[in-house]
Amino acid sequence: MINPPKTTYIGLERTYAVFNEDLFGGVLPAWLITMQRVKKAYGYFAGGRFGSKDGAVVTSK
Repeated sequence: MINPPKTTYIGLERTYAVFNEDLFGGVLPAWLITMQRVKKAYGYFAGGRFGSKDGAVVTSK
């Protein structure tokens, strides 16, 4: 069975990995992307918003 969200996110992960390695030498940090449907939104960055409950791990500081 096809899983559209999983397929989409796997594609994004692979693309990020290739760009990170080829363009940035693998130095970019881990990332988290969420897709939302909001009219006329071109995207935004919310640093430090996602992480572990204890605060030990935080994405995109």
